Amino acid sequence: MPANLANAKLTCRFADRQADFTACQSLRRLSFFGDDGLDADQFDPLSQHLMVERDGGLVCTMRLRVFADGDQLTNTYTGSFYDLSALYGPAIEVGRFCLKSGRGQADVLRAALMELTRLVDTHQVAFLFGCTSFAGNDPAVFKNAFGLLADKFQGQGALLPQPLSDQIYITPCGEYDPTAALREMPPLLRSYLAMNGWVGDKVIVDKAMNTMHIFTCLDVARVPEARAKALREGVGPVSQP
Repeated sequence: MPANLANAKLTCRFADRQADFTACQSLRRLSFFGDDGLDADQFDPLSQHLMVERDGGLVCTMRLRVFADGDQLTNTYTGSFYDLSALYGPAIEVGRFCLKSGRGQADVLRAALMELTRLVDTHQVAFLFGCTSFAGNDPAVFKNAFGLLADKFQGQGALLPQPLSDQIYITPCGEYDPTAALREMPPLLRSYLAMNGWVGDKVIVDKAMNTMHIFTCLDVARVPEARAKALREGVGPVSQP
């Protein structure tokens, strides 16, 4: 762990016992549903669960599933909502990203991205994919964010997956406030966009989780060299586009 993150008293590891999985699922439940309990589904046993801890307490988790070269990506959480038949590994599905509210979130996010980078290098991954969630079911609340995404960061061509759900909202290309747009976006999405990530052209409304989500992809080969170097060395900003 680089000195700046060690000074923040952060450690990173993967869940390897039941108490770890319970802690991750508890933070996810609090983050996505706002109450106590566990958020769990059938993809948990197939995934690795990254934990970022401060003084032994969990402050961030993300669910990671590694796919080898040639592996199909359809039997995934993301594939439950989007047609991924045109996409193949090597890839990592990133999901259920949660940051505990409180101090030092920038350092926590940096630590998580550094560990994710190590996993990318270890498995020679070509791209990351997943769903970026926005709270609630009203797209008007995030009109600036969706406007900026549609205007500047929308994917193109055959790799742009189409939703399998009919509960969709087509992102607008109208007026938006760029500063407000960044404030409305989750921090992990801002990091992806800063590294030339892209999103789909439709938002799926998930009433069961009271969220909306949009397909998100990061091509590792398109990550700016300075950003990649910063993540490998643990220095420099990583969370602002």
